[in-house]
Amino acid sequence: MGVQVIARVECRSEGAAEQHPIAVWLAEDRIPVVEILEDSVNGPAQAGSPTVRRLRVRLADGQVLQLDRELPRGEWRVYREGMRG
Repeated sequence: MGVQVIARVECRSEGAAEQHPIAVWLAEDRIPVVEILEDSVNGPAQAGSPTVRRLRVRLADGQVLQLDRELPRGEWRVYREGMRG
């Protein structure tokens, strides 16, 4: 995992609770998602832990980000790959 960044994920709904990222806002810049590289759901390792949806996406400017979201209604956490904190 890379470094967490402050960002906003813009989504469209694809069902009752499913969200599909279409762009990421980094500061004032809206950068479209051009490719989803990976989409997985990771269940809890122990009872009571949250289930997390994880996506790796490529943005129009070439950046690769990891987007994590606790299901069913958590906020997105955004990580920039290739950087170490």
